[in-house]
Amino acid sequence: MKTIVSWQDKVLRILSGRLDNYCLGGGTALSKFYFNHRMSFDLDFFTQRYSRKEIISLLKFLSEESGKDFEILKEQPKKDKVRILVSNARLSPRYSLKIDFVEDYIKRLKPARQSNGIWVFSLEDIYLRKIYAVSGTLENINEIGRRIRTGGRQEAKDFYDLYFLSHTFTNLSAFAGKYCNPAMQEALINWFRSYPRLEIKTGILELRTKNKVDYRAMEKHFKVEIGRILENQIGRV
Repeated sequence: MKTIVSWQDKVLRILSGRLDNYCLGGGTALSKFYFNHRMSFDLDFFTQRYSRKEIISLLKFLSEESGKDFEILKEQPKKDKVRILVSNARLSPRYSLKIDFVEDYIKRLKPARQSNGIWVFSLEDIYLRKIYAVSGTLENINEIGRRIRTGGRQEAKDFYDLYFLSHTFTNLSAFAGKYCNPAMQEALINWFRSYPRLEIKTGILELRTKNKVDYRAMEKHFKVEIGRILENQIGRV
């Protein structure tokens, strides 16, 4: 695992000063630049100026400078969806490093910070994108005409990151009340009601965390926070 973390740092040094249109986000940004709460193995770069040509150029430069071949693993190039390009380099027979370049369509809440030539999302912006990740990025209309979000991601790492942000930074209910519209808040409620408990509980135990994790405490925390979101929604009716 230290091999991947070491290579993350090397990649960030190589790309320092070359990512003016990109912000590092996700679990790695949250851990490496803020909380050091768990090990995260991917690099997620978000951009509001998505350019496949520029990304390919960056990967070519990175491959030349690092001596590792950063190949395209998968890609979603259609403009009617969130564009993403996923690159992967084999570091050893056992380890590889994945880098995601993601089109960022979400409005920035706070200015990004710069660290050694790399732009990093604010805690607020990491938080909001974690909420989008679990609750869904696609907005649809349900059978009674209400706007809902679909397509959420159900992964233990997002569950833990959201808990850590809510427990350490700003309570989920307060954050959602300030930054999430009613459709997003309802999506959060639906996420909590429907996420696969056993799968997440098992996944939590497999995470490499700094401190011992207690799934029951996290579930209890989310239950309280989701209850507060529900109360706020009822109060608006």
